Amino acid sequence: MEQEERRRVLVVTGSDSDLSQCGSGSRILVSAYRDGLIDFVGQKTVSAHANHRELCVFAEELSRDGKLFVVIAGAGWAAHLPGMLDAILANDLRNSSVHVIGVGFEDKKNPRHTIAAEYSISEVPRTRVIYADDEGNFVGPYGFIRACEFAVRGKLSTLTLPVVRQTQTRSPLELIDFIEGRPS
Repeated sequence: MEQEERRRVLVVTGSDSDLSQCGSGSRILVSAYRDGLIDFVGQKTVSAHANHRELCVFAEELSRDGKLFVVIAGAGWAAHLPGMLDAILANDLRNSSVHVIGVGFEDKKNPRHTIAAEYSISEVPRTRVIYADDEGNFVGPYGFIRACEFAVRGKLSTLTLPVVRQTQTRSPLELIDFIEGRPS
């Protein structure tokens, strides 16, 4: 039986303020690294909204490496970081070796932000992002702990590449014809 390649784990957050929810989970990763279970690469902060070009460069670096990566990507509010990272990897770079685990971080002052973060990860059509285990979605500090445990020992499925959707451009009249089902 072929031995599984050792996982290289990396934590990515949308902002440094998200790190306050990563303490216990990060300790799990450091412990697994010390025990020789994973290669814990470290942490990177990159915003999908404020610095999307840097996110693209980061995805290219991950993809170029060719190693098995498990990226725990967490963000709050509109947590687009996990989905955007995976979309760049899957659609632009055609990468099937970097697994993205998505965590929605809590906002204790505004529960709507927490819900938005959770749904921004879990309600994406055709997503390859791993966002839940048997206990539910990865949300908040406890969700981050479970995501870290999954990164160390969870079963990673084979990533498939999506069919690339073509861009459509229509004139105003073509748009009406399309909406009303008339042939163009």
